[in-house]
Amino acid sequence: MPGRSALLLLPLALCLCLCPAPARAAPPGPPADFPALGNNTLLGVFERVAVRNTTVFLLLADAAYEAMTRVTLQYFHRLLPRDRVLVITMSPAVVAAFRGDPGVHAMLAPQSKFCRYRPDDPAWDAKKRFGNPAFHKIARCKQSMILAVLQAGYNAFWMDSDSILLRDPWEVLPFRHSWEGACMVPLPPPAGMNLAAMDPRIQFRTRTRRPNVGLALWRSREDTIRAQQRLLWGMTFGFKDFPKNELQDEFIFQEMLRDKEVSTWCVPPEHDGLGCNHLHWEANLYTGRIWSLHAACHETHKKPVWLHVYARWWNRTGSLKSAYTEYRAAVRHVRRRG
Repeated sequence: MPGRSALLLLPLALCLCLCPAPARAAPPGPPADFPALGNNTLLGVFERVAVRNTTVFLLLADAAYEAMTRVTLQYFHRLLPRDRVLVITMSPAVVAAFRGDPGVHAMLAPQSKFCRYRPDDPAWDAKKRFGNPAFHKIARCKQSMILAVLQAGYNAFWMDSDSILLRDPWEVLPFRHSWEGACMVPLPPPAGMNLAAMDPRIQFRTRTRRPNVGLALWRSREDTIRAQQRLLWGMTFGFKDFPKNELQDEFIFQEMLRDKEVSTWCVPPEHDGLGCNHLHWEANLYTGRIWSLHAACHETHKKPVWLHVYARWWNRTGSLKSAYTEYRAAVRHVRRRG
């Protein structure tokens, strides 16, 4: 017969085995008095570069992607020749490279508690890889600049430096929703998985078009401002119960959209040249219906091939179809090598 102490410990042991672990407390959200990230200097910049006095087009450039950035700007100015793009960077050399360009206002990214970097770090480009600390630092600076634009009362149109616009956004976007832009098509559910029994986050990705934050319009509204504040806070201090290595800006933004915090509109996949969705839009590549090309979902070593495609499209040298065929062949070659 077990001793008295063993009988007393039995309920505790059963609880340790059977009782669910307490849920991890979610990190606190951003404070109600979230700081304004702009200042008088920034407000003056926004006023000078705003297109139609409503929308600031901006992108982030570094030395590694300067050539791509120039292609992105060429396409922008083909569509909007009298307008300017705000180029933010961590590199004084990039600022100097664009000095004197009438279609560009280049400046160092304003530093804040969410955007900290050393402008003279010569190894910055070498440190930046998808998902590593340098990449997250860049993403926080990007999202803090978008928030500063929204807080100043302007819409923010973000363009990644590996994207190009082929059609005027005012001809494509309805400008009625808080967020409008490129979206990834739903992922197929894992083989053999019961969708109803899956994590709601995975259900969201298999049933819903997920916004891509690399080419999109944020309208200056209360819901987008609050969402940007929450996004920045989450990237810096934690979001829900996600591990730190999952706290990418796009991942958090998609989670907030899953919770219906922001009204959204996605460009139809057959008109949207997002790399992830190429099976949906490749047939329309030469019809004039594609609004943009964006090298999302492609590893860094493939992006120079995209630059080659962009340049062929821009210069009309040879056939664009042959350039894109070369690109697809390069992708297949990389996949075969594993």
